[in-house]
Parts: sequence; structure tokens; C-alpha cells
Amino acid sequence: MLSHRLKLLEVRGYTVAVNDAMEQADLTAEPKPASMAAARAPILGRIGLWRAIAGMALAVGLGAAIVAVEIATELAQRTHAMNHRIARLNEIVRTLRRTQSATQRKLGSARLQATEGELIGKILFAPDLKITRLNRTSAGAAGASGVIAMSESAGAAMVGVTGLKPSDDGNVYRIWYLPRRGIARWIDDFLVGEDGKATVAIELPQISSRGVIAITLESQDYAESPSGPVALQSPPPGEARVRRR
Repeated sequence: MLSHRLKLLEVRGYTVAVNDAMEQADLTAEPKPASMAAARAPILGRIGLWRAIAGMALAVGLGAAIVAVEIATELAQRTHAMNHRIARLNEIVRTLRRTQSATQRKLGSARLQATEGELIGKILFAPDLKITRLNRTSAGAAGASGVIAMSESAGAAMVGVTGLKPSDDGNVYRIWYLPRRGIARWIDDFLVGEDGKATVAIELPQISSRGVIAITLESQDYAESPSGPVALQSPPPGEARVRRR
């Protein structure tokens, strides 16, 4: 009986030991869920932080896009207004340049006329003045006439004509020296207005008494010899010439 009781006590002790071990195991295993939650907390915190950062970046990007659109629109409007102003200024500048060019042409024409007038006066009052008549030919206009005055001391000559037909666009009156033998030599060109008159100063032509001076109506293109109708021509060699000293 005693031995039987001892066995029961041993069994009960073993059972208590087993129970204590299981309870210890349960107590040891309980902290596991807490440790997992503690480990997940930083991860969730980081995810929330990155989500907040992404949201802020998206908001900043949208704001920057809106500001960029507004700035671009304002710049486009200002650029359009500036281009309009520049176009107006360019038009004003072109108008001023045209006016200036016209004024310069008028001044140049006035100066040229004054210079020609002085040269013509110098020729006409030169002591060695020689005047030659220019007579109308059969191809010339009725009533056309002219003279050529030359002075070696003045180093120039003057041609005065009247009664000629006006020179149309693209045509000029051309002065030639026609030697008795040899090729024609160009001297100068001039225009005739609606009144049929013209007075021009030219360089002193190198001519001899054996040739004649002829004025033809030609195209303004370059030509080495006369091809148009002869409007005026000096008398043939040997005829009397008007002289003045």
C-alpha cells in the first residue's frame, strides 16, 4: 500500500511538473504576438511617411504646373503685344527711311542741278567757247533743234535741246561722236521731259572736225553703236560753225 501511494505521488508530481512546464511554455509564447506588432509598427510608419511624401510631391507638382501655365499664358500675351509694338515701330522706321530717301534724292537732284548750272555758266562764259548747231534730221520731231557748247579751258561741254519727243520709260537720248572713219563713240545719255527740253553738262568729248555729233533715241541698255533713230545731228564737216570767244 505504501508503495502504491508513493507511485501515486510520483505520478501526481510528474503531472504537476508537466503542467508547470506547459504553463511556462505558454507564458514564454505569449510575448510573440506583441513582438510581431512591434516589428510591424515601424514598417507601417514608413509606408505612411512615404505616402505622405508622395502626396506632397504630387501637390507640389500640380501647383508648379498651374503656375507654369499661368506664366506661359502671361508671357505669350506680353510677347504678342511686344511683337505688335515692334511691327508698328518697324513701319514707322520704314516710313522715315522712305521720307529720308526721297529728301536725299531731292537734295541730290538740287545739288546736281546747281553744280550743272555753275558748270554751264563756266562753259558759256569761257574765252575759248565753241558752239555747234544740232539740226533736226528726217527721223527727228518737227521743230526739234539743239546746240553743243564746248570749252577746253572749262574741260567740259554743254548740250541743250528743245522740241524733242519725251523719252519714255526704258528709253534715253544718247549722244554719239561719229568719226568719218572708224566706229562710233558714246559720249553721254540724258532724258527729255514732257516739255521736250533738256540741258545737260557733259565731259569734254575728244572729237575732231572730220566727224559729227549725233543724238539718237535708244534703249537704256548698253550698246556699242547707235541703232535708234537720229533725232539731231551736227552739220557735216566743212560747214560753218558758230564760234564765240
